[in-house]
Amino acid sequence: MKKLVSNILRLSSLESGKIGVERKVFDLTLTANSVITMLKPLADEKGLKLTLSAPQNMKLESDEEKVREALLEPARERDKVTPKRAG
Repeated sequence: MKKLVSNILRLSSLESGKIGVERKVFDLTLTANSVITMLKPLADEKGLKLTLSAPQNMKLESDEEKVREALLEPARERDKVTPKRAG
């Protein structure tokens, strides 16, 4: 419930212009690969395989930092509930 309220408040702030969005064209594949690189040590520690299958040079016009945060969020949540594998 706390997360839902937080997301609603964040969306409200975006819509009202209180949170800035810095739109630019960037390579989504490179951004996703950087997220994979950041998460790989955590995945390895838990005995999980983390890969990315994406086309090269996939351009997107958006706020790169917000996209990076969106890509990281599921891993942050999953980390809270995924135990380390034995062995």
